[in-house]
Formats: sequence, structure tokens, C-alpha cells
Amino acid sequence: MIGDKYGLFMKKQRLYGAFVPRMFATMMDLCLVSILLMPITNIINRKVITKKFGAIFEAKHIDIDDTNAVREALQSIEFAPYSNLATVIEIMLPMLCVQLIVMMLYFVLCWNIWGATPVKYIMRMRVVDVVSLNKPTIFQSIRRFIGYMFFPIGIWSIFFTTQKQMLHDKISSTMVIKA
Repeated sequence: MIGDKYGLFMKKQRLYGAFVPRMFATMMDLCLVSILLMPITNIINRKVITKKFGAIFEAKHIDIDDTNAVREALQSIEFAPYSNLATVIEIMLPMLCVQLIVMMLYFVLCWNIWGATPVKYIMRMRVVDVVSLNKPTIFQSIRRFIGYMFFPIGIWSIFFTTQKQMLHDKISSTMVIKA
């Protein structure tokens, strides 16, 4: 047969991940990461605020473990001089850095170890290398995560490629297939 000579009957048909299920999986993964980050974020915020305003809280006899008392103190007129962009950045930057690192570890390790995040795994989607169809390497996973930074722009490329690749897939030479 001519088909056997060229391997046409040996190829397994690939089903590429569609736009809506991929968006749903990404949003659910972000919800999962957010739930995991809540206690970590709370601890970091408490430490940073205590370091920044601990002396003031102590002088005013405000219990740092009493969330309502701290919130009321921060909203009082005495803290108005600290209501500026520099203070907000100083308080928020450590939290944002930790959130970015945890998100990177979540996505990169899931893609590299299992070839999918938990939600993509449940939805029977896998992230694979375009050429070998194996799980992505650690470097591909890192490039894929960096490509997520261009997500609002990159999602539209799925409509213009035959393999339904988004920009982060193209950057990392990966694609999402149905398993």
C-alpha cells in the first residue's frame, strides 16, 4: 500500500487543545494557585507591616495579631503621612515577588514533571514538545511561563495556527494536545 510506505496509516491523529477549554483550565489553575497563596500572602503582609509600623503599633498599644485593630490604625489620620506610593510599593513588593515565584514554581514544575497542570490533567490536556511530543523540558517550561506575561496579546494567535498554539506555546516550542 502506498499509505504504509509513507507512514500515513501509522500516524496517530493529534487533537489540539481548543481555546475555551484552555482558557477555563488556565483560570481554574490561577484560582487554585490563589487559594494556595492566601495564607502565604497573609503571613508576608503581616511581617512587612510589622517591620514597617511595629514601633508605632507598640507605642499606641495596638496588638499586631488583632487584624481589626491594625486595619483601624492604618486607616486613622495618624498614618496619613505614610499614604504614598513609596510606602505602598515597599509593602506590596515582597508579596508580589513571592506570588510570582510560587506561580512560576507551580506552572513550571507541573508542566515539566507531569506535562500538565492539575486542571489540564483532569481535562485530559497535555503540554508537549512540538517535535518529540514528550513533556516539555525545564527550559521550555520556563520559556512558556515567561510567555504567559504576554497572555493578553498571545491568546489571539491560537486562531491563526494549525496546531492551535498561543504565543507562549510558540516561544517555548510546545503545544497543548488532548490526551
